[in-house]
Amino acid sequence: MQPVTVGTGPLSRTEILAVAREGAAVVLSADAEYEIAASRKAVEALACDVRPHYGVSTGFGALATRHIPVELRGQLQRSLVRSHAAGSGPEVEREVVRALMLLRLS
Repeated sequence: MQPVTVGTGPLSRTEILAVAREGAAVVLSADAEYEIAASRKAVEALACDVRPHYGVSTGFGALATRHIPVELRGQLQRSLVRSHAAGSGPEVEREVVRALMLLRLS
């Protein structure tokens, strides 16, 4: 089976189903890798800026006005990922997880 290449455009339904149901491998195009690197560079610049930027150098929601010191911003981002990585209830089906992860990457 051919791997599905994630680029900078939308995925087809056939590609999503190949990954989700058939276990196709996923690769990033050079364009996608470039855009990911550019996005990272932009966020890193915001993280180093003295002005507050929501969710990068501030808290979230009700804590949006709370400024996070530079030395704690990495911890803020790790905590955000961890807080969204937990769930409760029955496990989600493998094909649903694969499809959602692919769509999130895309």
